[in-house]
Amino acid sequence: MTTQETDGIPKPLAGYQLGLLSRALYVWQELFWNLPEGKGTEESVPLVVEQLGQSLVALADEINPGVLQELRRELGEVTALHEGMAAVWKTTEADHEIPFGWGPVPGEQHRKNLRSLADRALSRTSDLADWYRLGVALGQYQARIGRVDDAALECQSYRRLRVLPERCPQQRGD
Repeated sequence: MTTQETDGIPKPLAGYQLGLLSRALYVWQELFWNLPEGKGTEESVPLVVEQLGQSLVALADEINPGVLQELRRELGEVTALHEGMAAVWKTTEADHEIPFGWGPVPGEQHRKNLRSLADRALSRTSDLADWYRLGVALGQYQARIGRVDDAALECQSYRRLRVLPERCPQQRGD
């Protein structure tokens, strides 16, 4: 009965989403970290967390209860981190002298924990394991191609400071 639809999303889709979003979460965190003023970027991480939560609900009877509890705890940690980052952004956005998003994207340990727990969530012999592996493969690919170009980010950061170096392809009068 592992492939039956629950009251929420179908279990195959839930397995796929667990794999995909556990890998692609970084893309949305990086986007907000580097371009927080972008339309919808602040809401992207909570949306991913919500979708992961829906997947956990659909797969609850397939996942070891201890792993399920840890996955939910880790999603709570990711949410708290994002809310903290959003609060910092809101206090610094008016002050373009303090660039938001410099340095590595916060939360690497949470992302590692989430990926590790997701990898242990479903039995390798489950009918859903192939859906999960497909999601993982596509999530890893999305994370690889979704990484924002560092040079573009540097130019965006300089533009906030109203200084545009020659190496940025946009015209200096922007």
